[in-house]
Amino acid sequence: MLAGGVAHDLNNILSGLVSCPDILLPELPDASSLRELVQGIKDSGLKASAVVQDLLSISHSSMAPQNPVNLNTVITDYRKSLEFIKMRESRKKY
Repeated sequence: MLAGGVAHDLNNILSGLVSCPDILLPELPDASSLRELVQGIKDSGLKASAVVQDLLSISHSSMAPQNPVNLNTVITDYRKSLEFIKMRESRKKY
């Protein structure tokens, strides 16, 4: 029950994080340096939403079907994430 409650609360918070970039992106010029940042915010929000959906699945005592995952895709997506870019840039300073 706790996981379900937390998941629902997080979903409410994440809805703004995912939907605001959809409003901002069309307003930004193609050459804007903010486009990549706003898209990164949206992508991070979508990843967080997927984690929340996993929490909801667990809280409802139904396991999601297991499917094979292409690790190359997972690693490629991670290397494009804001988390990885920030970590890489912080290591360059040292």
